[in-house]
Amino acid sequence: MTVRDHVAAIFKSPDELDLTSGGIAKPLIYLSIPLIITNLLQVTYNLADTFWLGQHSTTSLAAISFAFPMVFFLIALALGVSVAGSVLVAQYTGAGETEEAEYAASQTISYTIITSLVLGAVGYVFVEDAIALLGASDDVAPLVAAYMEVYSIGLVAVFGFL
Repeated sequence: MTVRDHVAAIFKSPDELDLTSGGIAKPLIYLSIPLIITNLLQVTYNLADTFWLGQHSTTSLAAISFAFPMVFFLIALALGVSVAGSVLVAQYTGAGETEEAEYAASQTISYTIITSLVLGAVGYVFVEDAIALLGASDDVAPLVAAYMEVYSIGLVAVFGFL
């Protein structure tokens, strides 16, 4: 069996793919592929970020390390919204209610955009206060603030990605 055959076997049409019968391993692996790919992309991004900032200076690397808990919190929120929307769409799709599934998908996208814009604006305005609460040193705090301000502006892309 060639690589092309394996790829073709993975990407089947809904009529050819039945995840409701048989063993649990195949559906679990099949459904986890998008999550695995997303996580690999996120890890690759973080590794590249760490590598280039490490080349710049150790203070810059400390800033990105300090910002990580705030970034991870925002990613967790985005993932929560994404999973909740996916569950709703899956439930409606499984029940054969296509219009409701489409409505749930459009509402999830709208909610995601609004949530990311609000969180991005709040994060941009209050990032220095949050950094002060977390106790960043005077040499690292401006770098963390600059990074988080840019991240806050691009938060809609992070939410959209997930």
